[in-house]
Amino acid sequence: MRQATSAKRFNLRFLSRAAIIGALYAGLTIGLAALSYQVSQIRFAEALTVLPFFFPEAIPGLFLGAVIANLFSPFGLIDVVFGSLITLVAAFCTFLVGLALKNRIKKLPFFLLALLIAPLFPVLFNSFGVSLYLLKFNLVSGYTYLGAVLSILTGELIACYLLGGPLLATLMVRYMKTGETF
Repeated sequence: MRQATSAKRFNLRFLSRAAIIGALYAGLTIGLAALSYQVSQIRFAEALTVLPFFFPEAIPGLFLGAVIANLFSPFGLIDVVFGSLITLVAAFCTFLVGLALKNRIKKLPFFLLALLIAPLFPVLFNSFGVSLYLLKFNLVSGYTYLGAVLSILTGELIACYLLGGPLLATLMVRYMKTGETF
């Protein structure tokens, strides 16, 4: 009986966090739509893509948040499908980095390595992947592939490193002090 209660609590916590992360991602993206949906964009919600480092529930949360956010995209169903799948794959890769480094971050080189690598997957996958489908399906004009990559890369670097980096650092410091995240 006690195990069943513990499992229910874990499942409820997992689902609650996933829903909160998804809602935050969608809300930030839609709320800041003018900055979130162009080739030259800063999608501030991308700062949350560091969360799978500690929280596996962030993977479905970010995916569902991206699906909801991309429903409002001017690029239509293609952005809903491909953009959301890119977010899913990047979140899973960030989770794998967390598995590899989380228990080593008490040593400064691993702490810094985690800050460098964890945000890297959303930056690279979005820069190269989103640029590819936007141009392949003629959803934007006036950009070369390299121009689109550099434009998206700039916004991703700002969101994932300048905003997501301090978020991840805060979670890592808390984890080092208490053994817990949140």
